[in-house]
Amino acid sequence: MDIHFKLLDGVATQAYAKQLQNIEQSMRYPLSEAGDHFTIVHGTPYHGFFSAMGKKALFILAMQGESVVGSIAAVWKPVTVNNQTCTALYLADLKLAEQYRGKKIIHRMIWFALKNWLTDANCRGWDFVFFAAMKRNNDDVTRSFSAFHPGRLVKVASTLDIYFCSCKELLSLGNRSPLLPSLHRVACLSQTDSNIKNNSGTKDFNLQSTGEPWQLIHLPIPPGYWSNPLDSYLRQAAHEQSLISESVTLCFSLDSRLTELKRWLIANNIKPGATCSIYSCPNTLLGVSPINKSDFVHLDTSQI
Repeated sequence: MDIHFKLLDGVATQAYAKQLQNIEQSMRYPLSEAGDHFTIVHGTPYHGFFSAMGKKALFILAMQGESVVGSIAAVWKPVTVNNQTCTALYLADLKLAEQYRGKKIIHRMIWFALKNWLTDANCRGWDFVFFAAMKRNNDDVTRSFSAFHPGRLVKVASTLDIYFCSCKELLSLGNRSPLLPSLHRVACLSQTDSNIKNNSGTKDFNLQSTGEPWQLIHLPIPPGYWSNPLDSYLRQAAHEQSLISESVTLCFSLDSRLTELKRWLIANNIKPGATCSIYSCPNTLLGVSPINKSDFVHLDTSQI
């Protein structure tokens, strides 16, 4: 199979936007135990969602001739880890055309990325790598990392519970939520000053069950950055959104190690609808990534 790879910036990637959108329509992501799934639609320009996330974004395209058969995005992202500001390389949007899956193309793509890291200064300037992998039947993309696959260098840093709620559910939360434990090592992989975030036009979702757009609004503020306990933040965010529209789903993540908060949500009949693992490795390919030393990790669901 004559597969080759291209490393492109966002502007150059735009020439392949239609092909990339066709591939992502074949990628289904799990939503809940009920078995529903969703597909992702990136907007115009295709690279806009990724380019807006950090300092810069590059894209690796897997090509057969002039046809795109797979891709991955890499974003140089400012983050705060254990009270230190640093730059993370966030790998996202890994996808392959259906007929090319299981053919070790991801394996070759990662070796191509490592080669460019060693030889191209434009591919450096980051402190650690991380990526998020949605769980499918207790499995994720790392199942393909075996033998001498470079992906085996990554380690699980955290498991995030993903919650999907209505405005009504959050507005009716009862009792005060527990306070955060006295932790000092926190990895905030995304931060924002807004209580709610809407990706409409840059990253949209379609539900498999209905074939209709899924109106998803994200609650991005990380633990420790709430001005009040979690219950106050969730109610305030739901109130803000209800003034705009109540016919949406509110989405937020919580590190599964925050067990007291998780129990409080369950007591309010709010359970995770999906789970996501955060993997990481340092830029030396040896040692331990700083987020693996954190007590908990936060990644805004609008960026997963």
